Amino acid sequence: RACKSLSRELHREVSLKPEITLLDSRRNRKRVDFAVYVESQPRVGVEVNFYTVSGSKPTEIRRSYADVRRWLNAAGYEMAWITDGKGYYQMRSSLADAFRIFPNIYTLKQIDTHLCRDLAALLK
Repeated sequence: RACKSLSRELHREVSLKPEITLLDSRRNRKRVDFAVYVESQPRVGVEVNFYTVSGSKPTEIRRSYADVRRWLNAAGYEMAWITDGKGYYQMRSSLADAFRIFPNIYTLKQIDTHLCRDLAALLK
């Protein structure tokens, strides 16, 4: 639904493909859950996580995604992280730091309003 809306707004074809590997010029690679394509070129890698419990693993993933986002940005891609679940809400305060280093974090509720608007601004 978001891709159709973005395609109309941008006057370019926007599509979503699952399980895509993004590469940079040094052959670094990151397999993402989804990739947003514009005119058949990948532009945004999307990771999706649902946490049933809080703990060290989600916190470590946050650190790892910040590093991955840096090299993806250097290669011309953006990265978004969609995360939710009971565990996410239990560790929300510890994830507040994540928003400073990784601004593209969305919950399921935020996808329709914020993610689509942010993608439109990024892809223009």
